[in-house]
Amino acid sequence: MRTVDWLVVVAVLIGSVATGGAQTILGSKFALQAKPGFPETAKLALKAQEKLSPEAVTGDPLTNGATLQVIVNGGMPTTQTIDLPPGARWRGISEITPLGKGGWKYYESIAPLHGGRVTPVKALVYARSSTGTFKLAITMDSRYVPLDVAVPNPGTFAGIVLTVNGGPTYCVNFGGAAGGVFGRNDALGFRVSKPTQEGVCATGTPTCGDGIVDSPFETCDVGNDLACPGLCGANGLACLCPFCGDATIDPGESCDGQAHLGSCTEGCSYTCTCAVCGDDVVQTPAEDCDGDDAVCGEGLTCAPPGAPNQCHCPYCGDGVIQQGEQCEVNDDSACPGGCVTDTCLCAVCGNNVREPGEQCDGGDGCSSCLPNCTCAVCGNGVAEAPVEQCDTTDAAACPGLCNQDCVCGVCGNNFTDYPQEQCDGTDDGACPGACQPDCTCP
Repeated sequence: MRTVDWLVVVAVLIGSVATGGAQTILGSKFALQAKPGFPETAKLALKAQEKLSPEAVTGDPLTNGATLQVIVNGGMPTTQTIDLPPGARWRGISEITPLGKGGWKYYESIAPLHGGRVTPVKALVYARSSTGTFKLAITMDSRYVPLDVAVPNPGTFAGIVLTVNGGPTYCVNFGGAAGGVFGRNDALGFRVSKPTQEGVCATGTPTCGDGIVDSPFETCDVGNDLACPGLCGANGLACLCPFCGDATIDPGESCDGQAHLGSCTEGCSYTCTCAVCGDDVVQTPAEDCDGDDAVCGEGLTCAPPGAPNQCHCPYCGDGVIQQGEQCEVNDDSACPGGCVTDTCLCAVCGNNVREPGEQCDGGDGCSSCLPNCTCAVCGNGVAEAPVEQCDTTDAAACPGLCNQDCVCGVCGNNFTDYPQEQCDGTDDGACPGACQPDCTCP
C-alpha cells in the first residue's frame, strides 16, 4: 500500500492587477484533512508568521473583494476557484502610518442575519503588528459549501497566494523548494510545518518534462537534475527528488512510513528514523510519549517499554483499563454488556441517554420507559409501574376494570373502557340514551 506522501495546495486570492507586487511570507503550519463517509467532509488550515517582516497591509477587500484559488498537485491534481465577495464579511483596516500596523479579517457565519455560508472559506486573516510581525491564516471546510480540493495521494507541495482585488499579493509555501517538516501524509490527510525558505509565488501550471524546474512545484526536471543527479523521479514521483515521505527507503533513511519499516521493529518516525521506545525521544507518529508522563495529561501515565501500548498515552479503546475508565472494549466485567465504548464508562440508567445494555432511558428509546431502563410491555400480565396501572390478569389496583391500554377503567368519565364497560355516560354508542350508571346497557 502506498501512502499519500506530498501535497500541493496553492490558495490564490487573485483579483485585478495587484499593486505592490507579490510578497512572500514564511510559512508555519499547513494541514489538509479528509473524512470519508456520507457525506464526505474535508478541512484545510494554514498559518504563516514572519517576524521583522518587510511586508505591508494595503488594499481594500471590504470594497473590492477577492478571489481564492486552491491548487493541489500530485497524484490527483485538483483546483478550485472561490470568489470572496466584498461587503460586511470583511472587517479591518490597511496600514496605519508610521507604525505600519494593519489587518483584515474575512469571516462567514451560518447565521442568515450575517449572510450565511457562501464559500468553503470559514475565516481568513492577514495582519501586521506594530513590531513588524506579519501573520496570515486561512481555515476552510466542506460542511456547508463543497471544498473541491482533494488529498492528491501522493502530493508534492502546499502553498497559498493571496491577492486582494486592486491590492497586494501574499504567498506562502510549504514543501518543495521551501522545505519543511512533514507530519501526517496519507490518504486521509497531509500536514507540513516549519518550512525553511519562503520560496516564490506559485504561478501557472507546471509542466513536468520540459527541462525547466518549475519552482515551487518541482525540485527537478528531465535533463535538469542538479538537486539530485540521476535521481529525478527515481521513486516514482515525476519531477521530484527523493525525499522522506515518498514511501521508498532511500540512502540515509532507516524507514519511510509505517508501511515501509525496513529494519525498524517499533515504527517509523516522520524523519524516516526508527522509533525506539525508552530512548526518551518522542518519535511521532509511532510514539505519543517516551518517559514523560506530563505530555499525556494530569494523572495519566506514558506506557513503558514492553507494555502492549508502549510509548503511547492511555486512551479509551486501547484495551487496557486506565485511570478514569471503568471498562474497555475487551473488558466489561465491571458492567457486563453495559460498557460505553467511546467513553469507557459503564452505562448509567437515569441520565436520559440510551446506552449499551439499556432498552431506553427517560425519553430516549420508547414512550413507556421504566425506572430500570427497560420498556414496559402492555399485555405481558405484569403491571409495570409507574407506566402501567394494571396488565390483563395483574389487576389488583382495579379488579375487573383493566382496559386494553393497561390503565384502570373509571366508570363515569364519558369514555367506554373496553372490555369491562359497554358504555360510559355520553359515550353510549352501544345503547344510545340508555347507558346505565354502572356503565352497562339495559
